[in-house]
Amino acid sequence: ASIFGPVIFLLLLLGQIVITQTPASIQASPGDAVTIQCKASSSVTKYTVLYQFKSGQKPNYGTTDFSFTINGVHVEDEAEYYCGQRQTLCYTFGAGTKLEVKRREDSTPSALIFPPTPEQLKMDSATAVCLVSTFLPEQPDRGLESGRHSPSDTDNTYKLSSTLTFPTSDFNTHESYSCEVTHKTLSSPLVKSFKRSELSR
Repeated sequence: ASIFGPVIFLLLLLGQIVITQTPASIQASPGDAVTIQCKASSSVTKYTVLYQFKSGQKPNYGTTDFSFTINGVHVEDEAEYYCGQRQTLCYTFGAGTKLEVKRREDSTPSALIFPPTPEQLKMDSATAVCLVSTFLPEQPDRGLESGRHSPSDTDNTYKLSSTLTFPTSDFNTHESYSCEVTHKTLSSPLVKSFKRSELSR
């Protein structure tokens, strides 16, 4: 065996960059901002990575220190994350940070229904809007046409808006218009309505 083999192996070990990662674990609530700190044993000004990280998140780094931040964590962000670098020929990684995201209690939806405006009723078509908010988990059913739901920016529950567009000529054929919502937190459907005869024209 060559006597140079162990020497070359030792040089490769000495050339590796060691990554120290903190904290080892994080507990966060939905909506929190969390930061993972990474420290390299020598300069790394590029090629820093964080595996299992949300797409689009960019590192903030100096010569030996760099960090990653998630602004507004969600339950689906729960994972173990590893700082890494490829400044040298060999990838090296930190020991990992385990992110645990607390589950919120279920939240009952609230609803509002908005009738078409007097201006709309003078046109060929009109629209009624149903707004459902403050619900969790993300599984409501709607009584109007399908809507789009999204996380709320304030309390990390969900909100949804749904619309029903109809010819204005058909408006007078019905007296009552309703929005019906079912959700696991409701023992019976939540119904919001308006009556055509009560609207100002």
